Amino acid sequence: MTATQDFYKKLIKPIRDENLTRIIHLATQDTFSPYDKELNYDERLVPIQELRSKFTDWSKDWISGLEKFPYMYVMNGNTDSLNTIFNHYKHISWKKGDYSYYSYWHKLNKKPHTELEVPQVAEDLVVSWPGYTWGNREQLEFAEQCTVLRKHLDCAYLGLVKPDHIDISNFETASFSFSKTLAIPYNRIGIMFSKTEISTLTILNKLGYVNLSGVKLVNHILDRFDIDYWWKTYSQELTKLCFNNNLTQTNCLLFAYKGIERISLAEYWKPAI
Repeated sequence: MTATQDFYKKLIKPIRDENLTRIIHLATQDTFSPYDKELNYDERLVPIQELRSKFTDWSKDWISGLEKFPYMYVMNGNTDSLNTIFNHYKHISWKKGDYSYYSYWHKLNKKPHTELEVPQVAEDLVVSWPGYTWGNREQLEFAEQCTVLRKHLDCAYLGLVKPDHIDISNFETASFSFSKTLAIPYNRIGIMFSKTEISTLTILNKLGYVNLSGVKLVNHILDRFDIDYWWKTYSQELTKLCFNNNLTQTNCLLFAYKGIERISLAEYWKPAI
């Protein structure tokens, strides 16, 4: 077993039910395979503008403060956003035990970083919400006790946890992944909001050189899928599933604990949805 295979086995997989499958199947060829019919940039830029508008409205019960971010970039999922942040800022800190990729990336690239065991002063602090460990506000509450110059939000489980709300006005960047929330991991699509311009991303986004197929698919799904659908539909089933399999339940539909091991629930959901 290679190190890459070991790492992959630890990843949390999305789930998809009949309702979301039906919505995805309603997408037309123009959604999955757009092309420049009119030979102008409107066909590339309008879907991106629509994505910002649709996402702002779709997420308003969970997220406020998006209007404070003048820049929104289309990314290849949150991993792409994290890579950009880690390269763009000099010294990243996070709460020890937060998303394992933070440590994995920094050790692999031998870049200075700090894993905080207690709240303290930091230059740039990345924080997962809903939290990586329990799908709750644990990492966020830790971050709020730190004195930091800039905070960066990593949001990969939006809509997949017990409904919550935060104001992100005081963050420097905020990244949102659609891979798990909308069950489209192969599309590698996410967005990152930023208070300041990141020139390497502006170049591509201004020309519409992004995953337009993913953008159009997300727009299609957001029009037909409520942000609280997962929790309203499956929260009670989550409790039963964990009890029947002797697992410790978290606030997230995608993972639980088997003893001290954090595990994906994708295999456990298969018979149920």
